[in-house]
Amino acid sequence: MKKLLLLAALVLFPIARAQTIELSVGSPFTAQVALSNIMLSDVISLGFAASTERLRFSTSALLDIAPIGSAQASASLEWAYVGRFRVNLAARATLGSATLNAAVAFWNAAPANFDPFEIYAPDPLPNSGTGSRVDLGLGLRASRSVSIFNALRLGSDFSSNSLQIRVRSADTAYSFGVLAASQVGGAVYLLQSGLNVAFEDAGLSFSFGAGIGLSGNTFAYEGNFGIFLGLFEGANLEFALAFQPWRFEVLPFRSSLAFSLKPGFGTLFLTGFVGSNPSSTFAALRLAYRVGWEELFPVPDTRVP
Repeated sequence: MKKLLLLAALVLFPIARAQTIELSVGSPFTAQVALSNIMLSDVISLGFAASTERLRFSTSALLDIAPIGSAQASASLEWAYVGRFRVNLAARATLGSATLNAAVAFWNAAPANFDPFEIYAPDPLPNSGTGSRVDLGLGLRASRSVSIFNALRLGSDFSSNSLQIRVRSADTAYSFGVLAASQVGGAVYLLQSGLNVAFEDAGLSFSFGAGIGLSGNTFAYEGNFGIFLGLFEGANLEFALAFQPWRFEVLPFRSSLAFSLKPGFGTLFLTGFVGSNPSSTFAALRLAYRVGWEELFPVPDTRVP
């Protein structure tokens, strides 16, 4: 196994040393080799992926502005073998008690042409064949336990503006807010609430969210649930679902069940996906193996005892 991973790294990126290597296969059939966290410097890193659907190149930069905050930027370019492309640009900055987020994406092919598992994500890009999206976010920490978040989304398929207040107490976090959105089906207004609880000693955490309101002149609702469970040393189970029947540009129902295991070195992931819209149900399965370069080829300790 180590020889195969080394060969894949040397063939796909011979001039740089990858910090993380991932091999994956899925059903419906897909396969991918990905190299990430290739450090060009203490600030800039690169990533590269080749799959049966596309090629992907990414870069990110992290700047620590101690003691006032930090800044991070990333960019990715994907080229699908059908002759189409997708671009993602993102930036995040933390200055004192404020956090700023900005992201831009534009594409001219549906998500399945780049990543067949993306349609099951908690917040996927639209299923349209072409489009664009701009995300802007601002977070303010009013106190040690209270934060305020505003998120504005402007998209060719879906636009929204949300305001949330989050209150944290020990291992529990509560959130409540409002969402106003516009889409093909008309305007949507929701009251939203959420709960996150972590039991670190038991290796357990879960989250729950719900929303009610109006979509046009009809009742609208949504819900989401997630749970993380540490089964035993090196093994975890994670389940997530989102149900938003008022949305049209993505699958209204999306869910995933992931099992991870550390078999000595690296981590093995087995994930099942299920999603549906009013007319069809979709399912997929993905098996991935991720390992750090230093796990495979440890650097000898040359220090004199």
